[in-house]
Amino acid sequence: MNISPKIVFSGLLKMIFMKNYVISLIAIIGAAAFSQAQENNIPEPAESVKEEPVAVVIVENPPIYPGCEDKTSNRERNNCMSTNVSKHIGNHFDAKKMAEEGVPAGRHRVISRFTISKEGKITNINVRTDHEQLRAETIRVLELLPTMIPGKQRGRNVNVSLAVPIIIQVNELSKKDIKRLKREAKKKAKGNK
Repeated sequence: MNISPKIVFSGLLKMIFMKNYVISLIAIIGAAAFSQAQENNIPEPAESVKEEPVAVVIVENPPIYPGCEDKTSNRERNNCMSTNVSKHIGNHFDAKKMAEEGVPAGRHRVISRFTISKEGKITNINVRTDHEQLRAETIRVLELLPTMIPGKQRGRNVNVSLAVPIIIQVNELSKKDIKRLKREAKKKAKGNK
């Protein structure tokens, strides 16, 4: 059975035109239904949209750290939060442990980002640094932050993002600390036998 190329080509053209016609028809029907829904104020179907956090510097009412409730302006509240978060990190960060775990002595820069959720909890912690031990310790310390009064935008609680740069000073271990670590390692090795 021989089929001429003209017949095949014209059949393909008909299919292409037919397909374009059907697609155009579907698009026209969809547009008509959309405009009808808008005229009747029918809400569009809700999709599971993840709300992006609002930056702390632009949120209408920033989150409030416990003890900062008496501050009235956003600037005062942000300063109070910054001071208290810095104190929290200073009080809980174990730089000596970092030296024991092999982080070299010196100043280390850590960039941390996190979200204060609509419920005032710390979530989405993201830490960037050169040493895994510093990253893990920063996450541990940030997870210890207290629950806060959540930020508000247009009268509703919203997720608020913060970026906190941290400089960690890791000092060299003293001879006494080195001896203690060696003793602990020997005890641990004996316990595993």
